[in-house]
Amino acid sequence: MFRHLAVTMTAVAAVLAVSFPAAAQDTHWSADIRAEEHVFDDGKDYVGYLRGLFGSIRGARQFDYDGVTYTVEGFYITNEPRSLLVGLTKFGGVGARLPGDANLAFRVDGQLFPLSDISRTAGEEYVVWDDSGLAWSDGQVVSVALIEGATPVPAVPLVGAGLLSLLLGVGAYRRVAGLRQLSSSPPTVGGSR
Repeated sequence: MFRHLAVTMTAVAAVLAVSFPAAAQDTHWSADIRAEEHVFDDGKDYVGYLRGLFGSIRGARQFDYDGVTYTVEGFYITNEPRSLLVGLTKFGGVGARLPGDANLAFRVDGQLFPLSDISRTAGEEYVVWDDSGLAWSDGQVVSVALIEGATPVPAVPLVGAGLLSLLLGVGAYRRVAGLRQLSSSPPTVGGSR
């Protein structure tokens, strides 16, 4: 009877441990940036792309999102601190920021920078992530993209292993779930310790 109860509880826990899949990702824009280093007269050092001044984009500079055409004006990092700056203008040359609540993120060489997590803004065009951890060299090619659905929906366990262990007893739960009891010493040949 105890074994039947344990199997039933494990099955119930498996059904109740609801995990929602990550939302599908849509790529709204992608390109490769050939980063160039540029030092301005005031001594500020930048690496990346700034339209008409340094670096280049291989691919489209424009993309459409929610019925609006945006142009990438700048995509670069500062050397101190290593902030990532992304500048956009809307059709007609007006500075524009994408909505921060739209589950949008820039993917930069595999690292995500969600618009909901920006550190600050700079003027009407730029969003900034301070201490990005990025480091580019002069001439480096950097893959960038704007994606939607970048943040996966987390698993929501309704009944966890801790509660199930309390209901069944730790040993019974581990046997039913197929988990081995943890030990401070490794197993030896023949199963004895």
